[in-house]
Amino acid sequence: MKSRRDNNKMTIILITLIIFTLMFSIFSILYYHRLWNPILLCTTMLLLGIILAFDNCSPKDMEVAMFWILIGETFLLSSFFIMQIFFNKRTTKEEVSNITYNLSILKKLISVNIVVSILGLLVNTYSVMQIAPSFRDIFINSTYVRYLYLQRSSGAFITILGLLLTLNFFVTFIYFPIALQNGIKRTVPKLIFVLAIRLSSSLITMSKEAFLIDIIYFVSAYMIIIKSKKEEFNFYKKYGVVFGFLIVLLLVVISFQRNYIGGGRYAGYGDAIIGTLRTYISVSIEAFGKLLNLKSITFTDGSLCFRPIFNILSYLGVGTRVSVIQDALTNIMNVNVYTAFGNMYRDFSFVGIIILSTVFGGFLGAIYNTKHKYKSSHIVINSIIIMTMFFIYYDLKIIQTIYVFVMVYAVIVDKIIANKLYIKHV
Repeated sequence: MKSRRDNNKMTIILITLIIFTLMFSIFSILYYHRLWNPILLCTTMLLLGIILAFDNCSPKDMEVAMFWILIGETFLLSSFFIMQIFFNKRTTKEEVSNITYNLSILKKLISVNIVVSILGLLVNTYSVMQIAPSFRDIFINSTYVRYLYLQRSSGAFITILGLLLTLNFFVTFIYFPIALQNGIKRTVPKLIFVLAIRLSSSLITMSKEAFLIDIIYFVSAYMIIIKSKKEEFNFYKKYGVVFGFLIVLLLVVISFQRNYIGGGRYAGYGDAIIGTLRTYISVSIEAFGKLLNLKSITFTDGSLCFRPIFNILSYLGVGTRVSVIQDALTNIMNVNVYTAFGNMYRDFSFVGIIILSTVFGGFLGAIYNTKHKYKSSHIVINSIIIMTMFFIYYDLKIIQTIYVFVMVYAVIVDKIIANKLYIKHV
């Protein structure tokens, strides 16, 4: 009788989540006039993760995970929409560009991105080789090397250099979609070259997440500056296969790098591609459910959701550095991702899910501004917000890394180069 009652309860929660997802997705399409918008991506990726997690997650873990994801989504998206409406940032159906770009400056900025990407690969290779026994170990013993890499404490010079390269990469990467929109010749080969470098960097640092972030960030920037739904669908038809191929290539190489097939985890590369993608999307949901059902846990008091702030203070001599690796605190499933809501819970318990969902949802909603969609700093900010909402199922990107600093840096750079970059703006 109890098992049947539990199943009924879980079914009700799942149906509520599906209705919730459909409702917010439809509303977001009507509001933003785009399929690729932060609300739709947030809700659909969470629902997809839940669906894929069912086979591997116990009913008890699945029930609590779905319930608190529903709670977290409600507060996050409600506060996001309230702030959007409050700041009146709705766009028209067919909004034309109010900015004309200086194409010669655009070309130079793309060249800057290429240089920054190459330097980033060199710095990442240097950082990994400081802890890897050999270059070969990066591929045949990647799990061990990755663990050491995440726990590393680089010197001040490498840390600052890596920070500057990351800031400049994300600020200048959005000029590729702008160049494509403006028909600048040889943009596609240069974009492919940069993506190849970023893919190599992702493999060197053993992080499939890093390259996926680049893909979502680029697509988001492109979707922000297009003028109509027709252009959005044309992009899917023209470039969808290419980006799909890049993701498949990433999964194949990772399968080789992690020895999934030789180790017997998957029968072949086809199974490895599907299995890796399925696991990547669902494992954080599964871990979140297990996390919530732990009988005891040591809460981290903000060090997960506000890790960069803690680490900046540590450089100033206040407190200690917070590592990305946090498994020792919970010791479940050997993973360090529990959805954005899991990070909120690990910091401040259930109240953290409610309060921080409201805070972050309101913050993202307040700065997501599509009315000025053709100004480069706004493209950077909006793209980061969309990327953050996409990865809610996995992690809380906006504050756990340097993306807030990227936003501020984008505004500064925009003001410095505005007179040269914009020929005319209203």
